[in-house]
Amino acid sequence: MKFYKSKAFKIFVGVLVVLIIGVIAAAAMHSGSSPANSVISTVFSPLQRASSYLAEKFSAFSINFKSSATLSKQVDELNKEIEDLQSRLVDYEQLKSQNALYKEFLELKEEHKDYKFCEAAVIGRDSACRYSQIRNFGFNNYR
Repeated sequence: MKFYKSKAFKIFVGVLVVLIIGVIAAAAMHSGSSPANSVISTVFSPLQRASSYLAEKFSAFSINFKSSATLSKQVDELNKEIEDLQSRLVDYEQLKSQNALYKEFLELKEEHKDYKFCEAAVIGRDSACRYSQIRNFGFNNYR
């Protein structure tokens, strides 16, 4: 314990510190840069690596930011397309039901070839009977 408090140990530690500082200074001078520059680059080197790592990771994370005018225009175009498709769907449904009616009429006509068909319009219904209808088909068309 006395050895660490002695004058010889203090001189030994001082010489060791001077040698280490000399080695660091020689290494810094050998690279062609000043000691201050070498110390600063040593201190900020980890920060530089961290920032380059983060920049690399964020470069893969790309988001396309669009203005609100562009998005509003796209929304309007999509709404027009939806309206067009809905009207086409309504037309399709009407044609589908009309086709089913024609198919039913054709089956009836094929079953009863002796029937004579004429065109008529429903002009009224009896509220007491669900299936009762008043038809207008004209006298000349009936014969």
